[in-house]
Formats: sequence, structure tokens, C-alpha cells
Amino acid sequence: MTREISPSGFWQTAVRVTFGPTRFFQAPPGSRSRWTPRTFAIGVMAIALPVGRLFDVLLWEGGGAAPAIFSALGYLVLSPIFAIVSLYVSAGLTHLLLRAVRGANARFSETLACVGYCMAPALIGVVPVLGGVVGNIWQLILLVLGLRVVQRTSSVRAAVAVVGPPVFLVAFALFLRADVLEAFKIPSGAMLPTLEINDYVFANKLVYGPKVPLSRARIYSRLPPRYGDVMVFEYPDPNPENERQDFIKRVIALPGDELVVEEGHPIVNGWRVPSCRVGRYEVQVDDGKIPGDLFVEYLGSTAYLTFYEAERYDGRQGPYRVAPGEVWVMGDNRNNSSDSRAWAGGRGAGVPFENIKGRASIIWMAFGTDGTITWPRLFHSVMGPPLLPSSAPPEVREALQHCLATRPPADAATPPSPSP
Repeated sequence: MTREISPSGFWQTAVRVTFGPTRFFQAPPGSRSRWTPRTFAIGVMAIALPVGRLFDVLLWEGGGAAPAIFSALGYLVLSPIFAIVSLYVSAGLTHLLLRAVRGANARFSETLACVGYCMAPALIGVVPVLGGVVGNIWQLILLVLGLRVVQRTSSVRAAVAVVGPPVFLVAFALFLRADVLEAFKIPSGAMLPTLEINDYVFANKLVYGPKVPLSRARIYSRLPPRYGDVMVFEYPDPNPENERQDFIKRVIALPGDELVVEEGHPIVNGWRVPSCRVGRYEVQVDDGKIPGDLFVEYLGSTAYLTFYEAERYDGRQGPYRVAPGEVWVMGDNRNNSSDSRAWAGGRGAGVPFENIKGRASIIWMAFGTDGTITWPRLFHSVMGPPLLPSSAPPEVREALQHCLATRPPADAATPPSPSP
């Protein structure tokens, strides 16, 4: 006869699951804990995620106390979403595998309960260095022991069901990263004001054609990119310091185009890319603000912001001829960008098609220089309407709206074909 235990609070539940999983799960569902599997999972993640992030910033990223605290608060806000998604995805995959190996002898709710309560070792994962490894291994062991009890199945079947979801999720994540969607962090101000330092963006890797796994070859190609695309690519210049580093820039010219740059303003095939001056502006960087002029530039179907630093005169650069199978890229921060103008020892060079990874799609996370989450930037489309920070002066906002209202049609903002 199963011995019942009295319903317990959060910490009692965590201890009982972690150190006595068999006895815990032998108890009837209503007497295991006062916390449901869902609320327990949320509670665990509400502790593990922000505390883990706090240690990451302080110990590994070299951030100060303020950025660490604000970053941890952001993770706290997102923790319920992560907990629920993780709980149901893991429980669903586990239950499907149990059914596949004929190990599911109870309802899905029992598998869900097992997965939810067995998140307890994630609390150990906040301990720096080895905590994450120990916590993950312990969680897998608890899941096997718990499923064996609640589903009345063998240890082998339970182990297959437990190991399957992590293997599947890792393989699926690697597939997504390699061929569908990849996350990138913006480390510099080269794309200001479109992309700010500490923005995190997703790049769509299918938009230019899917690649053969573990290869640069494409199953079919949608290249070249469009004028104005914000593109992620491997650094093409044969410089050992930047080899295999990922860059993000804007496509200005396509194969065969001739390009001249005057004071940072591009001229493609003798045609000056149209722009509208917004006014004086300051961009924020790590060590302060840089004054300059803000413009809206129109290229193809895209309108985007460009910044020109005050009292910086780059003169005339070029002409450059874009080679076949390459595109020419520039940063939106025209005076502070390592781009096609500076490569090949200053002679200029394009980005080969095989180096192209994808097109930036959305900003999925953004942190200010003080470490706080920049909420207005979250989920903003990189290729969408230009976005100014909330601190931008009203007159700058009004001027931007005027420039956007008077933008030329796409055909009038597309360069002419190159001369033979």
C-alpha cells in the first residue's frame, strides 16, 4: 500500500523530488505538493533563469552590478513563458516516445507532472561552472525514476523517452541554426542607428535559398540579395584577425554595378541614392554620445536611417566595380564601419555569394548601454520602418515622419542598370 505524504510547499517539493523521487511520485497526485506542475515549473524558472543570468554577466561577461541586475530582471519577466513552453514541449515529446516504445500506461497529465516537478535540479544549475552540468544530469536521472513510477513502465523504456527529447531538440536547434534561423548579437555601432550595440537579431537563412546541411552550397538560389537588404555574412577579407567572423551590413550595390562614395553618400551607376536630411542627431555608444547628421536613405523598396559623424570628411571613394557573384555592402554609420570600402587593403571588395548567411529579420532582444532592456526595440522588424529611440527630440521625430511621407516610389529609388 502506497504511503501518502502531506502536500508540501515549494522548497519542500524541490527537496523531496530531488532526493526522493520514487517516494514522491508514488503518492497520489493531490497529495504530492500544494504547487501544481505548472506553477512549480514557473517558480523554478523564475529563480534559475535570472540568478543564472546574474552570475553570467558578473563572472563571464565582465559587466557591472547595474547591467547584471537589469538583465536578470529581464529574464525574470520572460521566465514564465520559457517555463510553460519548455514544460509542454518536453512533456509532449516524452509522452509520444513513451507511447512509441509501449511505455505509456497512464495519462499525459502524469507525464506532465513528472516533467514539471523534475525541473527542480535547475535550481542547482545557478551554481557557477559545474552547476549546470550537475543539474542537467540530475534532472535526466529524476525523470527516468519518476516516469518509471507514474507510467508503471521499465527503466529502459523510461530512459529512451527521457533521452529522446533532448537529442531531438538539440538536433532540431542545430538544423534551425544551420539552415533556417540564427541569432546574432550586434557588438559594435557600425550599423547605428538601425542596429544598436547589444541588439540581438534573428537572421532568416532561407530567404536567399536553403543550403545543403554542413555546406555552403545552396539547394536552389535566390541570390543576389535586394538593394537595401540588411545582410549577415562571413567576413570575406583574407585577414586572419577577422577570419570566419560574422558581419552585418546593408547591401548597396549588386554584381556589375559601379559605385562611387562621396562623403559617405553612395552613387550607383552614376545615380545618387536619394536621401532626406532629418537633422542634427547624437548616437549613443559605450563611451558616450557622438554628434552628427541623420539622414533617411531610399534604396529600392527600403527606407532606412544613416548617420554621418560631425566634422568627418571622407572625400571621394572609388570608383569600384562589383565583381560577378558578389555584392557591395556598407554600414549605416557611414564614418565608423569596416565594410566593402575598407577591405582588400583599402582597395575595396565585395561579399561573395558563398559567404552570405541570411537577411536580418527582427530584433528579438535589446539592451541599452546601462544594461536595461530597451522595450520599444523588441520584435521590431530590421527591414521595417526606421525606428528612433524614445529619447529622440520631437523635432527629429517630426522631420523623420516628413521624410518618410515624401519617400519616392520603389522604381524611382532603384539604381539604373550598369553600363557595359
